[in-house]
Amino acid sequence: MSKLEKGPNAQESVPSGGARGEEHILPAAPNEEVLDPQTERSPLWKYVNVRLGLEKTGLKPLVLEAMNAPHPRFMNPLDYMGDILLFLFVNQVVTGLLLMTHYNGSALGSPFPAYVSTLAMTHTWWTAFVRDLHFWGANAMVIALAVHMARVFYVGAYKPPREFQWLSGLILLACTIGLALSGYLLPWDQQSYWATQVATAMVKYIPFVGHDLLFFLRGCRYTCASTLTLFFAIHVVLLPLILVLTIGLHVLLVIIHGQVDVEARLPEEYKKKHRFGQVSDFPKGFVPFWPNIVANIALYSAGMALVLVLIAANKAAPLTAQANYVNVPPAVAAYYRPLPVWYFLNFYQILKIAHGSLEDHLLVLGLPLIIVVALVLLPFLDRNPSHRAKDRPIALTVGALFSIGVLYYTYAGWKSEQPAPVITKAILHPSYQKNLLPIFNTQCTPCHTGAASSDLANFQINTYAGIMKGGTLGPAINVKDPAQSHIILLLEGKDPAAPGLTMPLGGTPLNQAQIQTIENWIKDGAPNN
Repeated sequence: MSKLEKGPNAQESVPSGGARGEEHILPAAPNEEVLDPQTERSPLWKYVNVRLGLEKTGLKPLVLEAMNAPHPRFMNPLDYMGDILLFLFVNQVVTGLLLMTHYNGSALGSPFPAYVSTLAMTHTWWTAFVRDLHFWGANAMVIALAVHMARVFYVGAYKPPREFQWLSGLILLACTIGLALSGYLLPWDQQSYWATQVATAMVKYIPFVGHDLLFFLRGCRYTCASTLTLFFAIHVVLLPLILVLTIGLHVLLVIIHGQVDVEARLPEEYKKKHRFGQVSDFPKGFVPFWPNIVANIALYSAGMALVLVLIAANKAAPLTAQANYVNVPPAVAAYYRPLPVWYFLNFYQILKIAHGSLEDHLLVLGLPLIIVVALVLLPFLDRNPSHRAKDRPIALTVGALFSIGVLYYTYAGWKSEQPAPVITKAILHPSYQKNLLPIFNTQCTPCHTGAASSDLANFQINTYAGIMKGGTLGPAINVKDPAQSHIILLLEGKDPAAPGLTMPLGGTPLNQAQIQTIENWIKDGAPNN
């Protein structure tokens, strides 16, 4: 065997005294870096290793890093939004546990125990206050999460090595929306029932499995007692468990990688000498996380708590009449319109633009899919390494346009759903645009549009063409003959195809002046005037 030259730090191979051909590898010299060949052969493991900080984490270093991480003495208040979100989640857990001691999650029997138990909470001041805190806390959590994600996007905190931090944030977003939607159904009143009916109907647009998935989600063809049982389990068990685990991962990644805007302000000299889990001299103008930043977090959380308390004390969580599948008492005892929750109003408003089945499918399925895919791939598509706003004009412009679109359609959805002026005297020659469309938008569109239409006789009423086409019961309008028009028969509860059924389902019936106005329009030939 030929001799090989060896440097001062080279490893030397000598017989081990074991089986033939075995060799004993001498330890490397102290100044030589030993690489794990498995790590060297696995780029994926190296990628995950760096993103999760597995090579430098441990309990003691992690605690030291968290408690002694330097932060600027004065920080942007928006940088505390993640901490406010954590406080809001704790508020939801505590108030939710208290509500569970009084809630009966069943929709079987008459009256429904779920509704009765919720109604009973409103009759005692402290249970009513806890419910109000829980309701407004959920709304605040959705808003705070939207602001937090906008801030994260603005500072570019999704860029390497923070990809997993961004993806875990998307999971938190999905869980938060899921919690808000599933919890919304639990009071089992008219508002929660019909909002869920409209929202869940979007699932059926998924190709091939949509209708089966919708049936699984509801447990019935329509929202029913099985839906409440499933949503209750999702709300109190499944989603909170996923949320707790994901929050733990998210916080861990924040500790490991730090905050982008904080890291950007740290001097390079400090970054070079700092080692994970070790305390070094703080830069001028910086303070440790404990106790300085913790005190700020406590202050902001107290401010959020005060806001919640003031809102809950002055504005009770809504509770309409008991859920009712058809338009019969006591559902008609109080004014009600079936609408989705406010954070779905933007999407709901977009649905009104659709004029056909193809457009419905593209909007209901395609639009959310595009948004989700874009958010998931964002850290991998945006290869610009800079975090500064002036270096990222394209990304920030796209983000600004998206935000403006969401806000605009949310406002437009809210504005378009304001109650129409009450007609007390029939209009002899009404205008479709001026007189009838406000009635239809108020009383009919919430169900007979977009995603909900095929569940309701396949009748779309959000367009003139949809009204004239009608649905599975036949043409809605029999020109110049109101008595034979399905729309009039359904409004009066006289349709032989659906005896005793009065539209709108679960809502306040139209008054005689409104019905006569529609009849007069049909007598005029139902013009698109």
